[in-house]
Amino acid sequence: MNETMKSGRRQANIMIVDDMPANLQLLVHFLRNEGYKVRPVTSAAAALELAQHIRPDLVLMDVSMPEMDGYEACRRMKENPDLKEVPIVFLSAMGDLLDKVRAFEVGGVDYITKPFHMEEVRIRIENHLRLAELRGEMEEKCRQLESSQEMNAHLVHLLIHDMRTPLFNISASLDLIGLSDALTVDAPVQHHLTDARDSIGMLEQMIADILDVYKMENGGRLVALAPAPVAGIVSDAIRIMGGLMKHHRFSYTLPSPDLMALCDSALTSRVLINLFSNAVKHAPNGSVIRLQTVDEGDVIRLSVTDQGQGVPPELHDRLFEKFGRLTNDSNAKKSSIGLGLVFSRMVIEAQGGEIGIRSKAGEGCVFWFSLQKPTGHKETRPTTGS
Repeated sequence: MNETMKSGRRQANIMIVDDMPANLQLLVHFLRNEGYKVRPVTSAAAALELAQHIRPDLVLMDVSMPEMDGYEACRRMKENPDLKEVPIVFLSAMGDLLDKVRAFEVGGVDYITKPFHMEEVRIRIENHLRLAELRGEMEEKCRQLESSQEMNAHLVHLLIHDMRTPLFNISASLDLIGLSDALTVDAPVQHHLTDARDSIGMLEQMIADILDVYKMENGGRLVALAPAPVAGIVSDAIRIMGGLMKHHRFSYTLPSPDLMALCDSALTSRVLINLFSNAVKHAPNGSVIRLQTVDEGDVIRLSVTDQGQGVPPELHDRLFEKFGRLTNDSNAKKSSIGLGLVFSRMVIEAQGGEIGIRSKAGEGCVFWFSLQKPTGHKETRPTTGS
């Protein structure tokens, strides 16, 4: 018995299908001495019947048998959902290339020619059993991962649902305070109330980004393409940002009302909001945040430039990765990116555009994205989803 079996590894069940008693006797004796459970069968039909009741871990299948040959028996096994993953190794005195090709075409994993070299038989069996074991482990890990992802998505939706309720209550309370004390509250307090409302708006924007990223990752189509004026997209984003831009100098020029893009205007405004928010977060107070819109002929390019610390080129790709973290110093504190830029990349790419960054450490950032122009398009609508 080999050392693998002695060490406690599960005793594999091997079926041998051969109509020649001498071959069966030789293989049965050898494999039992190696520590395997062996089930000898003299016909393909009997093998198919037995496999339905006792699933083998591996089958040694003779090619030439009366009534049903090994190729047909293999094909039928592969059609059975319960047996299709069982590795089948063909045995044959025929060593022609076409015979081997056919063996692989019907689903065999290997081909051993007669007369047998028993050491070769042993090694091939061990290898294929190990491969089948690894495949099973991988499939189980995939199932666990899918289950974990489903659970995570469910938890995210529950948490976001729970977050929206207190946010709504806070927003409503602020509105009541503003209405009841509008005539008596001094300007600084009104200023703080406005800041609080703007912050709630940004939190609601972040919640929407998280939900939409999960939807798009799971095959949901959120983008509804239609011609839209770029000036309207820019105006909506600037309006929603509101007081959050007040600590910076904001420079922009609205594009011509006639400049049209083929996009989802609401989602594209949210992309701009994410880029504005990113600039506000990383640029020092009092610095300039500049929005530029350029008509490049076939596409329209929008860019948001800040005067922050910038990002080294080797870290640019991480900016658009889900939950990416940035640092260019092993001793520095890592900065979480979140989902805003991930959402932006997914939306822009779904619209047929591109998104990117130009930056060097210490020189600020230029985040840009492109939009297609509406030439002979067919309007699309998003799919619904929770």
